[in-house]
Amino acid sequence: NYVSDGSTLRSNIEGVETKDSFVVTMWNCTSASNGYRPCRSPAFMVRKGDWKLIVSGQTDNKNVDMLFNLKEDPAEINNLIGKNGNMVPDTTISKAEHLKATLVKYLQDSDHPAAGAVQDRQTWRETAFWADSSLKFRDTLADGTRIE
Repeated sequence: NYVSDGSTLRSNIEGVETKDSFVVTMWNCTSASNGYRPCRSPAFMVRKGDWKLIVSGQTDNKNVDMLFNLKEDPAEINNLIGKNGNMVPDTTISKAEHLKATLVKYLQDSDHPAAGAVQDRQTWRETAFWADSSLKFRDTLADGTRIE
């Protein structure tokens, strides 16, 4: 019997969420400037519920991070943090921070070398607290704090 180190995506595909379900994807970017060879750092996507965050795996990468509400924007046209990450509402930043914390915790648990770079990357304005109590967070933050 084969034992997988992953987990099933069936609930996500069927649209049935479990309490702590999220999906992480990693890929190496390519560009014409380097002959379409993989870049030295990967990019990551974390999806939880209707939300999707895409970030670079490199702290100083100039690529714009992306946050989408897939329920309202299934074609991923409206990047909610984009180039104006300093001017978006606290609730949007809170969602981006939550997804980033979920991704960082996953990368740390996987001993991925990009965990620190993703954690240190900051392309949107920082907030000192979760701004909207109606948002439901049920994950472990990067510092190990469990929030319900």
